[in-house]
Amino acid sequence: MNYNIIKKILSRLFLILFSLVLVIFVAETIFRIFEIKYPNPKTGTWREAVQEESFPGVRYQFDPNSEFHVSYDGNPDGYFDENNRLHYKLNNYGFRGDDYRMEKQPGTYRIIVLGDSFTFGDGVKDEDTFCLQLQKELRKLNPKVEVLNFGTSGWNTVDQISYFDQMGYRFNPDLVVVAYVLNDGSHELWPVDAWDDEYEKAFQERILPGSYFLSYLHTTWTRYQFSRRYIQEVAQSLDTHKREWRRSLRYLLRGKNITTKLGIDYSVILIPYLYRLNDNYPFESLHQFIGEYCRENNISFLDLFESFRGYNYTDLWAHPTDQHPNAKGHRIIAEALTRSIREKVYLD
Repeated sequence: MNYNIIKKILSRLFLILFSLVLVIFVAETIFRIFEIKYPNPKTGTWREAVQEESFPGVRYQFDPNSEFHVSYDGNPDGYFDENNRLHYKLNNYGFRGDDYRMEKQPGTYRIIVLGDSFTFGDGVKDEDTFCLQLQKELRKLNPKVEVLNFGTSGWNTVDQISYFDQMGYRFNPDLVVVAYVLNDGSHELWPVDAWDDEYEKAFQERILPGSYFLSYLHTTWTRYQFSRRYIQEVAQSLDTHKREWRRSLRYLLRGKNITTKLGIDYSVILIPYLYRLNDNYPFESLHQFIGEYCRENNISFLDLFESFRGYNYTDLWAHPTDQHPNAKGHRIIAEALTRSIREKVYLD
């Protein structure tokens, strides 16, 4: 090869390499000046408040009167305290909200909401959970309405219905609402701890951890790949894990059968994943599948996707690293559920 050609190629390669290094240096300087870092996942002490297998079929439950906190890497909306923390205090039965008695006062209309972390209210204060917002709205119609939040982070449908079958029914509710989220079904499909561990690695295994800029790029890309794979697997799970989905839904029917025998009204609401809340929502087939199952089995069903349609989904996240609904998201749920309860004339 001609020496001049080789020299020209090497010169161009050197120029490209120099330009790349210069860009990285400038970007690194900017990232350091403005303290631009990819936020780390939340951390917390919630495991200290957990008791294992309090009832058969219920994997764990929060200890009554326990407390714990969750810390976030940053406070972009100014919602958390000065340490970027959110404090949780559980009541006398290990759920969120004020203490209450099992016995229902005469004339009280009592609603129990069964659910997971969306119902519990990961990422929001007590007063902003959709359960307390729902109670506030319904008390405008009937001041003796009680809404008891029986949501527990990490519970799935099996936990929820098993708890109600053995303990929850004793609270003598007039209406039971099961707040179903798609990961209630996915708990039946994949080992959740394995997903959590892999998610953590997206933030821990970084290229040149001392570099703000390269760490940001690496974490963004890794998390994108993880999220994309998770979304694809959930969206396609009707083909790969239909039996497991049906097992999850059979517990919804079991809840219907239990409440029917007790003369209690029963309803299922489906809370969407906060992702692409438009015509490109990737989980539409799952919503249809769950809705069809409920209708075939005469289960009152409300799909909340239309209530969320058109919102910028990231505006509804509790934190950039926590896709649970924030106070605004809980408000949307509470308003939709209030309308549904009024239309079904449950309060009468």
